[in-house]
Amino acid sequence: MAFALSQPGLDTGGSDDIELFLKQYSGEVLLAYDEMVKIAPTVTRRKLRNQKSSVFPVIGKSTGKYHAAGEDILTDTALDHEAAATATVNYLDAMKHAEKEVFCDDLFISPLFISELDELRNFYDVRAPYARKQGMALARNTDINLMRVVITAANETNGILGDTGNTEHPGGTVITSANSGTDGGALLEAIKDVAIAFDDNDVPEDSRYCALAPTQYYLLVQNQDLLNRDFGGGENGIFSEGTVFKAWGMELIKTNLLPTDDSSGYQTAGQRGATYLVNASNTTACCWQKDAIGSVSLMDVQTEVEYIMERQGHLMLAKVAEGHDFLLPQACAQIQTA
Repeated sequence: MAFALSQPGLDTGGSDDIELFLKQYSGEVLLAYDEMVKIAPTVTRRKLRNQKSSVFPVIGKSTGKYHAAGEDILTDTALDHEAAATATVNYLDAMKHAEKEVFCDDLFISPLFISELDELRNFYDVRAPYARKQGMALARNTDINLMRVVITAANETNGILGDTGNTEHPGGTVITSANSGTDGGALLEAIKDVAIAFDDNDVPEDSRYCALAPTQYYLLVQNQDLLNRDFGGGENGIFSEGTVFKAWGMELIKTNLLPTDDSSGYQTAGQRGATYLVNASNTTACCWQKDAIGSVSLMDVQTEVEYIMERQGHLMLAKVAEGHDFLLPQACAQIQTA
């Protein structure tokens, strides 16, 4: 005799008895990813469509000259007002161009298998916490790779448009401060040096970021100048809540994923463009401007759930396909103790 069966995973009018469970699982993974990821929203991102990579153009600077009456702008030369009295330059600029290709890496996955019998035996739900852990795994990989790219760019001596010493697009910045890991004042001074380097390199003043480990972040919270109402208007953080928002124009990001290891000997499997391998030993902070890092995404965070009959359980999979590389080394910096 047939009887009415209540199936919480079955959508009304549908035939898949886990359809609603899949949506809930997807939502939990996405929520965990969005809560965990901190660096990805601070870089330049592009969506790929039927592509393996995306090209980011880099354009040099244009200069100005004083025009002498009667001279031909197309063929004559002008006195260089920023050099010796007899120095001349062409009126017309030859604009420098370059491009940086950012590749999408292989699929990054977080798979789990849950035995049906184990689920029946268990007295508490595991799918929700499992889904959260999967979302965190994807976010962790994204943020670590992005910060490694920042540190790699900071150690670049060559700019995109020229060799070492190129004034239009120079290399990155490395600030060595022996006490920056333990002294909030020394760390703040190092961040100031980064801000000066960015200004010298004509890096835009908006969307500047600085990522720090919790220990160094709280050193800045203890710095009264950052929280002093006379200096910051009382809007730069709250000591009792352990928060500080900005230092020298840079938004501070507290993360326990700041690379401090030497990954230069790690595996490069799955990395199609730039590798995320760099010696980040002694790092206390990394800084960048939004335009400095390019990130491409071929597949946003997605999830799948499938019951495998021959194994009598459910396979839960979270996945993402993306890639990252630096675009402007002069807008990246590393602060280190040695």
